[in-house]
Amino acid sequence: MLRALAAAAAPALTRRAAMASAAPAASASLATKATTGIVGLDVDPAARASLEAALGDVCAAVAAHVPATAEYRRSLEALCEERYE
Repeated sequence: MLRALAAAAAPALTRRAAMASAAPAASASLATKATTGIVGLDVDPAARASLEAALGDVCAAVAAHVPATAEYRRSLEALCEERYE
């Protein structure tokens, strides 16, 4: 049983080792990311701007509906500020 599991895992381990050794060469030759590796999720070429817009929307919504003295609001605002950096 263990031999069967090891034999089944061997190709995956070999692929991982090959990908790890090829990763530096691949990243040096590519200027932009081609895939996220997640089915159905496309690469966002303006990811930083999209993140900043989403964080701004969240902070604005919280500021409009949560009191300034609430710990949740202070924590969320601190998180947004950290992510902006």
